[in-house]
Amino acid sequence: MTTLRAALTALRTTLTGVEKLAVGIGLSGQVNPPYAVIGLPRIENFRQAMAGSRMLIEPTITLLTSASFDEIGTLTMADYLAPSGSKSIYERIEKNRTLGGVVEDCQIVTFDPLNAEEYGAIGYFGGTFTLRMMARG
Repeated sequence: MTTLRAALTALRTTLTGVEKLAVGIGLSGQVNPPYAVIGLPRIENFRQAMAGSRMLIEPTITLLTSASFDEIGTLTMADYLAPSGSKSIYERIEKNRTLGGVVEDCQIVTFDPLNAEEYGAIGYFGGTFTLRMMARG
């Protein structure tokens, strides 16, 4: 039986292998880009998402790459969006879609650029991945 806590923790463990990327669950007081924030999923229909023996959730990974919207932030983001390589978030998840056996499947379904995202009164350049996770609940 997988819990939401176990799924988010397994995602953090999987992402810690991405080169030069600090990862946290939720928001921390200090952000030093590049930094990935694993967020709680929006659960539109809670009964359906957590029903019976199956859990279907869509957590997010908000990636902050620089303290300003500039070339460095854009090119750093491109490295993390690459389909392969030591900084590829996609490749890291695709190679471990069960997150170490904690979930049945995990995949990235969307990416939305945030441009300058304010965090702690500082504007950061970044984007948000939305994932789809399925697990036995």
